[in-house]
Amino acid sequence: MRVIALFAVAASVSPAAVPGCSVDDAADVARQFWEGHSRFYVKEDPGLRAVTTARFYEAIRHEWACVAKNPACLGYRPWPHPDDKRFATYPTFYVPVSRPDLSSVTKPEHVLVTMAYAMTDPDGGSGPDQFVVLTLVEASKDRCWLVDDVVTPEHGSLRMRFRGPDS
Repeated sequence: MRVIALFAVAASVSPAAVPGCSVDDAADVARQFWEGHSRFYVKEDPGLRAVTTARFYEAIRHEWACVAKNPACLGYRPWPHPDDKRFATYPTFYVPVSRPDLSSVTKPEHVLVTMAYAMTDPDGGSGPDQFVVLTLVEASKDRCWLVDDVVTPEHGSLRMRFRGPDS
């Protein structure tokens, strides 16, 4: 009987009340996405659907179709891979401190997470700081955050670049 009561309580807990579902935990979700799906734009990734929004997944499907026809379709790498040996500063993930006051909001609809890093320059020193911004949105009961976009300063929104006719 106690087990049934525990399951009933667990099922009624909202995502915002689950550990790891706060705004500050979004940075961990972004880091896990990068570590687990860093090559999402190169090849089909069956696990991607579970960690992204439907509209971002659809854009990535368009990108995969484009790459299948022309390997140079994307034309750039949105970010380095975790195993890249050229890191001068390994990536850090954070929610910018300059975000709006969220004290009255349990969890916002979306949050921007910055991935900051530096690569080694040709002389072996640390190159300029670089960054990528991941947009995460509130998910359903089974997951706290979903990746909705990957944005680079040079190329903008990956989702907008490969949006389909219905997006």
